Amino acid sequence: MDDRIARIQAKLAALPSAEKPVLNPALAEQQVSSFEDLHGIRLPEEFRQFVTRIGHGGYGPTYGLLPMDRWVPPRMGVHGHLAEPFPLVPDSYVSPWSGGEGGPTLPFPGTIAVVWGGCTQYTLLVVTGSGRGSLVEVVAGSDVVPHFHTDADFLAWYERWLDFTLAGHRDLTWFSHQMAGDEQELVDTLINGSFATRRNAAAYTFITYPRPSPSLLDVLVRQPPFEILLVNRGGRGTATA
Repeated sequence: MDDRIARIQAKLAALPSAEKPVLNPALAEQQVSSFEDLHGIRLPEEFRQFVTRIGHGGYGPTYGLLPMDRWVPPRMGVHGHLAEPFPLVPDSYVSPWSGGEGGPTLPFPGTIAVVWGGCTQYTLLVVTGSGRGSLVEVVAGSDVVPHFHTDADFLAWYERWLDFTLAGHRDLTWFSHQMAGDEQELVDTLINGSFATRRNAAAYTFITYPRPSPSLLDVLVRQPPFEILLVNRGGRGTATA
């Protein structure tokens, strides 16, 4: 854990000043414990380490990381039933579902909000349930199906954000659909991955990949999942070197 914390701190320091990579001060242990006692939960350790040793709220995807007083948004079905398990698990297929007189809704128990993506879109951290520690993208008050980020935990997720920024990915609005890995690892996942969710994430990552090898495009266009994704998203030219 110490090595991961040190690595993230070094990458934050390496970011150009134009990125404005500023986090709010780290939380005291007592502040975190009080939040946990109030909601009857224990935060995932990787997230706990981040907010008590690196910082909380500030620089991060979309509009940045949310501070503690916004971890439980009081709106649009993203609610504070933190001790109830989140019903979904990573790498599983999810069918759309809806209910209630007010239109389609999705339940988000067992989570806190770590990023607000605008309107009713949030990145949630699962704190209770089989997906504990994972990040999941949701649109509240909608029948849009939640999807999990591929990262193993919060530290891996945040470090991937730093890596993508430092590497010069061309459009970070795709970040929630993408995954970590070098070119060969991503190609291997795209061709041989056991889960459709991860094959899709590898394909999405190549859309903004900053320095592809000369042979990469020939490899990609032979893969049906990538070919279909590019057609759906507006053309093959996106992944050229």
